[in-house]
Amino acid sequence: IGVGIVVIGKKEKIMIDTATKDIAMNFIIPYLNKLGISIINKILLTHGDHDHIGGVCSFQEIFKPKILASKLTEEYSKDPVTAFNKRFRWLLDYLSDEQKSDLLNSYFNERGEGFLIDEYLYDDLVIEIDSHKFNVINMDGHIDGALGFYEKDLKLLICGDSIQGQGVYSQQFTPFPMYDNVRKYLATLKRLKMMDLNILVCAHPYLPFHNPIINGKEIEYFLDKSIESVETITKLVLEGVSIGKNTLKEIAN
Repeated sequence: IGVGIVVIGKKEKIMIDTATKDIAMNFIIPYLNKLGISIINKILLTHGDHDHIGGVCSFQEIFKPKILASKLTEEYSKDPVTAFNKRFRWLLDYLSDEQKSDLLNSYFNERGEGFLIDEYLYDDLVIEIDSHKFNVINMDGHIDGALGFYEKDLKLLICGDSIQGQGVYSQQFTPFPMYDNVRKYLATLKRLKMMDLNILVCAHPYLPFHNPIINGKEIEYFLDKSIESVETITKLVLEGVSIGKNTLKEIAN
């Protein structure tokens, strides 16, 4: 969960996201050691969710990399308790005691300690790794401060969780797309439809696909399905409000 991608250059080795604390320590870092990688110069973060930044402190202890992300991501990175309240506090009102306990335990077990951002990233900034140039793309919607990294020559976009499709493919819970701001999310999806894309690297497999890497013409289909899901949910919410369903629980039911 929370893909960790290593971009290996002759001069620099860069990590994009770090997964959770447990996955970083028990899987990613041992695998890097197996590959003979002893240096990570920088970590680029797509956004501030715990399954993407939980392993940062483990990487800091071993590799001492610089941390690069949007300024808004620092609101989630610097203090785990503040980040939880900002992201999930509202959800506790709709969970059973057992579900609340599971959420709290999983979140704080997967999160490392708080950390600050060394360098802020912003839209259209160019990051060079040898001959490759990655453009930073603003991808707000799923969460504020979300970023993507676009390599124009390869037509490749590393997008984190910013494109939700019909929801993450899971055998644990009913899939549904997650976005904090519907207007920003739709704006991101429509912007991506205008881009020249051939390879899309998501952090998780999102329905209707079961693979986090999407290629060629399937990308446009995936974006269309993402927009369609938003429109369906918005329609249902408005229908609920029109018949007097005014609370979140009533609308959800």
